[in-house]
Amino acid sequence: MLETEKPYESGKQILKLLHEHGALSNRGILRTIWPRVVCSSSIRQSVRLLKYKGLIVDRFDSLPQNCGQFHQISLREETKPIIAKMLNVHPAELEERVVRDQELAHSQECAVWCTRFRRDFPEATVLREHHYVKEEEFKNILVLGRDDNHLKPDILMHFPKQNGRSSTTVAVEVERSRKADARLVEKLRKLSTQSCLDGVIYICSTASLLETVRRLYESRVRERAHRINHYGDNFFLFSTGQLSVDHWAPVMLNSELKPISFLDWIHFLRTTSDDGRQEANLKLLPNT
Repeated sequence: MLETEKPYESGKQILKLLHEHGALSNRGILRTIWPRVVCSSSIRQSVRLLKYKGLIVDRFDSLPQNCGQFHQISLREETKPIIAKMLNVHPAELEERVVRDQELAHSQECAVWCTRFRRDFPEATVLREHHYVKEEEFKNILVLGRDDNHLKPDILMHFPKQNGRSSTTVAVEVERSRKADARLVEKLRKLSTQSCLDGVIYICSTASLLETVRRLYESRVRERAHRINHYGDNFFLFSTGQLSVDHWAPVMLNSELKPISFLDWIHFLRTTSDDGRQEANLKLLPNT
């Protein structure tokens, strides 16, 4: 690819990201753009060009300190046809996704993990909340009621049927801040006992937050989670996002704080029938 083509090509990628995920900062764009753009200056150059053309605008809301300036697609009527043509979508599909200021960093982190899981598992359908809620199949898996908006997970990973087994669906929660115990317990119960999910991953911003969520599951949910009781120690995985030694996947812990291979866990869920998901059938990693 010629050097002069890079801003244009990455410009289309940036527009696609902003269309799917909503507002992102330069750092967020760098972490989600694929194929990977190694040089951050290329991102800045593309963003400047898109702003100059009026295709994206800065979001001038009050944002937390040091979180960076966020950009979003321009929704001016004169630019919609240009953006729609570049993205190969109908102009009516270009709509603003309402995200409150305090949720921008969380939304961006969800975009990063959504992108990561798509790269790691290309055979899976990986969707964020504002996309999977439009699909009847996923609403049935989550068993969503009219008043359950606050209980929806951030991301769903849906794996197709394999070797005659049913499809597999894993929910992902991205926790960046401490919520009230009652709210956390309500969501843990919903995901474990009132859904058809095969597993759940909690990605927490700190080790203390991870321990809070894990403790609440163990003390107030685990005993009554009859649907998944036969593999209740390994239904939830917890992580701070720290990468493993080989840098392939994040370090994952089960509810007893035992390390577990992320890839082995996914394989276990996809290849084992629900009745066969006994704790002893899942190989754990040695403690280090």
